[in-house]
Amino acid sequence: MSEGNERKAGGVIGLRTAILLFVGLAAVAIATLRGAALWFALLIIGALAVKAVLHHLRSRIEER
Repeated sequence: MSEGNERKAGGVIGLRTAILLFVGLAAVAIATLRGAALWFALLIIGALAVKAVLHHLRSRIEER
């Protein structure tokens, strides 16, 4: 199993898996939504992706 997808005490899924799920969710949003709803959905997905990355970076800093 690769290092990015290993289960850790504080998390359920790895960063790589989370980003792939966010990309899949964004693809579904692009395929099904239009206009303001699309931009709103992409904004929320982007914010969640940034939150996941920041959480990952913070947990790596705390491991040191």
